[in-house]
Amino acid sequence: MAAAEGATMDGNAVSIRIDLRVYPLEVVQRAAFRCTDLASFNFSIVADHDVDVIATVKPTISVALGEVTARFQNELLDQKLRQTVADETKNERDLILAYAFSNTKLLGQ
Repeated sequence: MAAAEGATMDGNAVSIRIDLRVYPLEVVQRAAFRCTDLASFNFSIVADHDVDVIATVKPTISVALGEVTARFQNELLDQKLRQTVADETKNERDLILAYAFSNTKLLGQ
């Protein structure tokens, strides 16, 4: 199964099946949020490792369903890479924050 399988289109909605082993649910939700200017999104878990994302184009927007699908899939990749970078730099970020706060008085002493 592909990470984001082909879309099924119906009127003003498109359904995209996502493999949660490739894109965690949080990443899928972030990608959908970034596309809310074009569509509204619903999620349904359909199998142990899959989620169906239904994107319904907003009535005030004139955009092809294929364009919504392409943008959503690009956002999936972007959000996954952002998560990877955040995970890889967590220790460094924590050290920087710890150092920054070690030189401040947080408890009004």
